Amino acid sequence: MPPPRGGADVVQPPSSSSLSPEEAAAQWEANQEYIAHCNDTYGVPGLIEFAAGYGGLPKAVLQHPSGARAELYLHGSTVTSWRHADGREMLHLRQGNTFDGREPISGGIQLCWPQYGSGPLQRHGFLQNLHWSVVETAWRQPDDGQQGEQLRPGPEGGIAVERPEDIKGLEQAVAEGHDLRPIISLYADTDSDWAEQWPFQFEALYTVCLMAPDPPTLSDLEMVKRAHESPEERQQREEQEAAAAAAAARAAELAALEGEFPPMQPSVLRCVLQIHNSGDEPFTFTTGLRSHFVTRDMQSHGKYVNMLGLRGKYIMDYSQDPLNPGLTMQEPDLVRFGQLEPMDSVYLDCDPGGQVLLCPGTPAHFSIENKEGFCDIGVQHPTTVAPRESRHFVCVGPARVVRKVTLQPGEVWVGDASFTAHDEYWPLAPWEVEDPSLVPVALPLAGGAACLLSLLAGARPDDVVPAAISLLVFGFTCLAICWTARKQVPAAVRLLRMSADCMAANPALTRVAVALCVAALAAVAPLLWFFDGTMRSGSLVANPSRLGSPACRDSDGKPVPCCEFMPDGWVVAYAIIPLPFLILWTLTAAAQARKFVISGAVTQWYFAPAGAEGATKGTTLRSLRHAFGPQIGTLCYAGAVTVVAQYVTALADSLRRRGGLLGCLLAHPLHWAAAAVQELTKFAVIVSAITGESLRDSGRRSLDLLRRNALEAFTSAYWLAPWTVCLTALLFSAGWGALAAAATGLLKAALELGGSHTQLTWNALWAFGGLSAGSCLVVCCFLGSVLLEVLDACFVCWALDRDSSAVSKPEVHSAFEAVPVQPLQPATGVAVQQPGGGLAYGAAPARAAAAGARAAAPLAASGPARDEEAAQQLRPLLSGAGELSPALELSAA
Repeated sequence: MPPPRGGADVVQPPSSSSLSPEEAAAQWEANQEYIAHCNDTYGVPGLIEFAAGYGGLPKAVLQHPSGARAELYLHGSTVTSWRHADGREMLHLRQGNTFDGREPISGGIQLCWPQYGSGPLQRHGFLQNLHWSVVETAWRQPDDGQQGEQLRPGPEGGIAVERPEDIKGLEQAVAEGHDLRPIISLYADTDSDWAEQWPFQFEALYTVCLMAPDPPTLSDLEMVKRAHESPEERQQREEQEAAAAAAAARAAELAALEGEFPPMQPSVLRCVLQIHNSGDEPFTFTTGLRSHFVTRDMQSHGKYVNMLGLRGKYIMDYSQDPLNPGLTMQEPDLVRFGQLEPMDSVYLDCDPGGQVLLCPGTPAHFSIENKEGFCDIGVQHPTTVAPRESRHFVCVGPARVVRKVTLQPGEVWVGDASFTAHDEYWPLAPWEVEDPSLVPVALPLAGGAACLLSLLAGARPDDVVPAAISLLVFGFTCLAICWTARKQVPAAVRLLRMSADCMAANPALTRVAVALCVAALAAVAPLLWFFDGTMRSGSLVANPSRLGSPACRDSDGKPVPCCEFMPDGWVVAYAIIPLPFLILWTLTAAAQARKFVISGAVTQWYFAPAGAEGATKGTTLRSLRHAFGPQIGTLCYAGAVTVVAQYVTALADSLRRRGGLLGCLLAHPLHWAAAAVQELTKFAVIVSAITGESLRDSGRRSLDLLRRNALEAFTSAYWLAPWTVCLTALLFSAGWGALAAAATGLLKAALELGGSHTQLTWNALWAFGGLSAGSCLVVCCFLGSVLLEVLDACFVCWALDRDSSAVSKPEVHSAFEAVPVQPLQPATGVAVQQPGGGLAYGAAPARAAAAGARAAAPLAASGPARDEEAAQQLRPLLSGAGELSPALELSAA
């Protein structure tokens, strides 16, 4: 392979070895310079750009016009991210990555060469340790029928594509609707650090292309039919195709109106590896693309990853003995495995043309196709190495393992594979459906039916019928609610599952929440003791009911106590109003502190870099220090606001009960205002835990955040989550109490049958069951409140991500993607082309933009009067009293 295009002008990325702090700073500056060089030389605005990734390492960002996006680190040439147009991540980045430029990046699509798996070299080879240089970027407009030939690298080391000479051609191609495909090629050659382990000379060219799938081609039979069809048949076929297209468009419109996501355009990632033997000796290698795909959580029973298209393939199983793998044949077409089923296998003879369908349970399934060079499919599910992390990903990718490649001097080997993401769900079997909303519906109906059936066993109707009617009414009410919100129930279930996963990733949250509750009770105990002692301060006075009579009788002659206790005057003024307020203030401030600590810990976990070791270590303790350090005033303020809102709510309830018509009219606005204040205070505390701002500033920020992201969410799936938690806790507690009472009753019956006499009565059994149900309800409500606070914190983090068009935690985004929210309004601004050819974009705030537009309007007219009027409107903006919008700047220019 001759030198890639650019020859000696190719700038190599800086290498990162063991560096001192000064060298690390210089390394960072060198990385920034190389990123700037790549953007100037190889960047294509809107399609290909270069940026600093984790650790400052250079990465290339490919963006397809459909909205799909891929990220490729130059270190190791690893594709670390591949996202749908709506931001859903499809690749998993492993935990523990250092991003120091020395260790390989684990996760995404790893390039394995010259060794796939274990062997004498480093696992999966050393090509993922090298620093690759950019030698080619391109966009192209594919010609019909020549897509594969245009993409495949030729033996001369280049790609037959046209590079745009200016941006104007790219904008024109976008306007004309051409399928633009961003392409990038990276180059690496023999590295001196690996010369002892690999004493052969080589050159490697790796090409990645992000594109839409090829249009479907007609079969030969269909083409023959169309060639011989009559004009009437052609017209009928065209009418049917037009009707089908109109029906599909109408279905998409209805789905958008109902808040559902219409099917997206599939996305294709094409990866081509080219190896050239540039030395004088032949060498043999194995290779592969180890692809980590995101799966749904496989923790609970019934969640599987499914694969199709491997029937009749031989399997090399390395899971039992990597040195002596077993050889079997895949009989069924469906390959299914769950969380506890390790996989380390290679499926042989998956020749070009065949596709393997991967259905990981996420809202997308993938087809993997070997086009050239690769002839195997590697499947890994490392449950023993990473048991917790393995619930969320599976490795499936093309490989060349058994039939090793022997490359003679001067020869070139090409490996070509494509990954296609289809936006469809894998259908679940009935026993795989997990819907907690079925519990509050099924349990009451089953209990009511059991009560009615007990009548046949001789039970008394007076004891059974009221309970049966209550259970049936409760069950049918839950059924009506679930049926009304049947489209929102799956979204609520995903939200609760995501919140539970977050609690599992932060195990210290529950312990800290319990500790804060105990501390709050300990702080309130002296206040209660003081309140009790204060109420005892007073003296005995004559009972006023005696009306001054020496006899202890009232006016009707009935006996009454002669004396009664009268508290002192200061007790009424101090203990009746301020002290209960102080007690409630202490409890609500402790509740706000718990919310603050949980939100801070969840935020640190959410925004931790992907693959960071110990992302949850010390987060809770750090949040505790913030809560009871610089933010203690914010929490006390939030507690006071909450107590006042609770007092207003109590006043509204009192007016509704006793105030008549006028009281009812006043009660509803007061109740709504108090509820809005409590809800806003809750989110203000969460934002304060994230930003460290005061309660007032965080309240403004949270209100703006909710206005953009949550006005529709609260009317749809988001409100179902608390309802599901509370109802499930109630039913679970009732079932636990009934189970405790039944177990005690069986023990009592067994003892009596054995001749032993017990003092246990049936009333005592029911009392024990009620006590068990009450204690279980307290525990379930506490855990449910922690779960919902975690959900609120995740919601705010997701909204912040959404505002910045980022995806920090793909699993959280996949849970919130089904919640309908108001679409983000695009900012109105202008694009400016600088003299050097660079592009800049600016947009002013709404008020400033409106003021600027009003000021710029007179400039459209001519004449001295118009000029003077425009100058008067421009002076406040130019003097600093207002902001000058970009539109105004351009108009003035």
